[in-house]
Amino acid sequence: MVQRLAPSEEALAGAMRDAPRDYDLFAHRWFPALIRSRTVCFEQPDAIDFLVQRVCKAAAISRGVALDGFGFKNHYACWCERCEVKRARMARDEGLNPYDAMARASEETLVAISETLFGAVKSVDPDAIVMNHLWPPFKPSPYYGSRLRMDYCSQTISWFYKPVWSLERVRFETKEMKRLEDPSRNQFVPFIACYADEHNVRSGDRIAAELSQCGENLVFCNLEAPKRHRGIAEALVTHLR
Repeated sequence: MVQRLAPSEEALAGAMRDAPRDYDLFAHRWFPALIRSRTVCFEQPDAIDFLVQRVCKAAAISRGVALDGFGFKNHYACWCERCEVKRARMARDEGLNPYDAMARASEETLVAISETLFGAVKSVDPDAIVMNHLWPPFKPSPYYGSRLRMDYCSQTISWFYKPVWSLERVRFETKEMKRLEDPSRNQFVPFIACYADEHNVRSGDRIAAELSQCGENLVFCNLEAPKRHRGIAEALVTHLR
């Protein structure tokens, strides 16, 4: 039911178990090389049933469902037997090389699970909102979010850790994701990541510049930053007025 890593990745994951929890912060990585937590395989029927039950329970007691962490532990594929068979069949039937087959199959898996969970939530409450934070990133196709089936797809335009993304990159990410937006699949929502820690926090002026790229909708993570830093709080209040 859980995702499998390639054998070499299993060895790396074992070595990383002894690494400090803030290793990625020290290494200035905006995502870990391998996600350490157990993650279900989105091709396994038992795992799909488990996720459907979870989102249906959530939809029954709330006004919507927000999804996070829907991706691959290694950022590109699951190596369980079921996924390997799927890739081999796709490569054979469509005449693809192994690399393209892996990327295509993995992306189709992510799109399919979004469709399944969207339908499950709407079956409980047609007015419920389905949204996400698109994380972890999918290396073969970083901008695949426009294909996901949901009401709002929250995608990163700036990240938590230093080095701070340039404003040019913030503008590019926003424009590119908006350009790729498919309203029949979802509405793009900018995700601004900001920690409150002194060694990572960005200035209120910088946050205001990032917010200027957003429209009416945005996801700001986390709210500890505006609570502890007046400049960030003022930038948010000004933007949201």
